[in-house]
Amino acid sequence: MKTKWTYQKHVETGRGLSEYRNKLVDFILELSHSYSVNSKAVRLAHKAQKAVDELRCELDDQLCRDYKEFFSPHVYYPNGTPEEITKKAVEGAALAEKADAVN
Repeated sequence: MKTKWTYQKHVETGRGLSEYRNKLVDFILELSHSYSVNSKAVRLAHKAQKAVDELRCELDDQLCRDYKEFFSPHVYYPNGTPEEITKKAVEGAALAEKADAVN
């Protein structure tokens, strides 16, 4: 039997995917200033962004299934300052860890 990810693992992954997506968006913008939007490079970069978006969506759904009572959309779709995001994630992770310890 496979073990589910911890809430903290979701938080770390969400932060990483969000940063990666932001870098991809910047990269696409940079590419599109130099190459046609129909070029293979720009199309592939958009495809990579779409794949990251789909992965974030799926992991967000998985987080909701695994930790419904502690679910926060800010894990995979952060908004606010980095400090606010970290605070929300740490609070959710602490609650989830307590629940896991009880179960």
